[in-house]
Amino acid sequence: LGPAVNVRRNDQLVIYNLGIAGADAYQGSNRRRILNSGLVNTIRFNGGAFPLSSPARRFYVVNTATTLACDMRNKRLVMYQGYTIQPAQPSRLGALNRLATPRLLASDVSSCYIHFSSGTMQRTAMVTLQLGLEQDHANVNLFHQMTMMNSP
Repeated sequence: LGPAVNVRRNDQLVIYNLGIAGADAYQGSNRRRILNSGLVNTIRFNGGAFPLSSPARRFYVVNTATTLACDMRNKRLVMYQGYTIQPAQPSRLGALNRLATPRLLASDVSSCYIHFSSGTMQRTAMVTLQLGLEQDHANVNLFHQMTMMNSP
């Protein structure tokens, strides 16, 4: 691995996550439970060999799922985290509320748009966040794009 990696109990190892059959961390095909924990130079895992190897020799250590959600009924941006990674990511607030407690990120939200654009061989993936906030007739619109360094 090179320098030691800090892994926690219940962490999982993901290799070559492309979001397609055989290489999809949500489906579990390229995700394995890590058996050791602490600061390690060797990661032990169960579940056999991975279906595909990473040409760039990258790996990811993951633990739980996280969702950012626009709750426009209550005019807020919330984050849900700490729930189990699932093949079908919950998209309805009711389902998310049953899985995890929402953490308030912003209130007085007047508009909200979150979009993920998958990466290709020519460019990295991109997350776009547009957030409008309004309070006492004052408005502000925020726009942010983040590149996701998730090349296989």
